[in-house]
Amino acid sequence: MINIKKEFQVKEGLKLVVDSTNFDIRVHRGESGRADVVYQFAIDAKHTDPVEELFSLNYDEADNTLKIQEKRLKGVLQISEAKMEIGIPGTSDILIKNENGMLSLKEIDGHIDIKNENGQLAIKDCKGILLVDNGNGSVKVKRFSGKLEAKTLNGSFKATGGSGALKVRSSNGRIKIQDTSYQELDLISSNSSIHCQIPSLNKGTFRLRNVNGKINLLIPKDLSFKLQAKNENGSFHIGLEDNYETEKIGHSRSISMVRGVGKVNIELENHNGSINILKDTQPIISFKFQHFPEVNNMSEAMEKIFSEFDNFPDSKLKDKLRLKILKNMDKMNFDPEKFVAKMQKKFGNGFLSGFNDIPDREPDEDDVPDENDFPNEDVIPDEKDFPVSGSGENREMNEENMEEELQQKVLKMVEAGTITTEEAEKLIQTIKGD
Repeated sequence: MINIKKEFQVKEGLKLVVDSTNFDIRVHRGESGRADVVYQFAIDAKHTDPVEELFSLNYDEADNTLKIQEKRLKGVLQISEAKMEIGIPGTSDILIKNENGMLSLKEIDGHIDIKNENGQLAIKDCKGILLVDNGNGSVKVKRFSGKLEAKTLNGSFKATGGSGALKVRSSNGRIKIQDTSYQELDLISSNSSIHCQIPSLNKGTFRLRNVNGKINLLIPKDLSFKLQAKNENGSFHIGLEDNYETEKIGHSRSISMVRGVGKVNIELENHNGSINILKDTQPIISFKFQHFPEVNNMSEAMEKIFSEFDNFPDSKLKDKLRLKILKNMDKMNFDPEKFVAKMQKKFGNGFLSGFNDIPDREPDEDDVPDENDFPNEDVIPDEKDFPVSGSGENREMNEENMEEELQQKVLKMVEAGTITTEEAEKLIQTIKGD
């Protein structure tokens, strides 16, 4: 392993320019008036150039600019275990082009422009202006304050904490926004989902548009808002108690809703996917699973759900629905033993029974089951399952209504962060038997 360190005396307001390939790069707040660059790597063949010349490092004192550019060493076939760490003054502007490596930034204030290919991007506790163009890798932003614009391809985007304005364009990757204070959100996605938690604000503008995927929107109970939603070739689920109006023209349906003076404007538009508008009753995080007795099959999991419905006195109806669910599982060629074994390996034995535990942790991307474990989406009830106006009235309990109540129970588990949307889809599929 080769280790090289360079030090530069710089001024506050440094401009850092990096062009790199096959290196993992970490940029962080360092000492004021100084820039430290440390890089290490291994090479697999003899080389004729000095290893110090792998990178060209030049500091222009007049422009207060530090440029780091990778070069090719003669005779080197492959560079491996390549890492670079850069410490710079906290107030600095950054321009980075990186390929085939992870990139992280921490505690930098300034204008940050990043183009990253084939690697993950992580940004934490930065502020100013952030421009991101990322391909084939996930983007995670924590507590960024300022103006953030991101374009992603074939990778997810996730923002937590932070404030200001956020604009995201994503293709083939999920967008997830939670626990933020952004007053402006403009999210556009295709071929994946948008999951957004609206913050408790006095005013703001939030636009969510999606094609070929679902939109999950969580609204605080104390939020005053005006909402307009349009869905083409998809369904709605309204989990709020507020009144709303709906209109249907062909394959297009629209919902309008106002609460209070409506100073927060929300616009939703979706094509070929569901729109789910739910109450935000607690932080959108998963939880630490309790160690309940082992659940051996999906029928036991459904029993857990049925046991929560103490307002259903008709035991015969319960039994009838149980049988229907088990038959649906057979039609789906669903192997409950394999499914449960896989989930228990990921989450522990209580993954289907720990529905009421206290929120504890956020799930990693790897916690999400393979898509082959679940049916295709549209788990939200169709138009016939919600009233034309208002939040609905009490109805006589029958088989159809009980099925709907079971579905609502599962959706509430998703809303509370108890189970994932993928797990909910599987459970609701067994209930509906579609």
